[in-house]
Amino acid sequence: MDEKIIRKINRQLRAIKVMLGFFMFLIFGMLAILGFIAWKVITFTNSVNTKISNIETTTQQKLDVKAQLCNGAQPGLLTDQLCK
Repeated sequence: MDEKIIRKINRQLRAIKVMLGFFMFLIFGMLAILGFIAWKVITFTNSVNTKISNIETTTQQKLDVKAQLCNGAQPGLLTDQLCK
């Protein structure tokens, strides 16, 4: 009788060990996937931030009509009044 109980307990312990190993593998795999996704999101947002900054700078330079007019314009009535 004791042998049967010992074998049954050993089988149950092996099953628990296998299940625990499987779930630990699953958890570590999910953590790795989540880490990869977080890294991709961070690099993407940094890239977008850089592009937006470049667009903002370019737009400010293009729309600065006063500076463009005053820096390269020939003296005249409009530039004299605007550039003072």
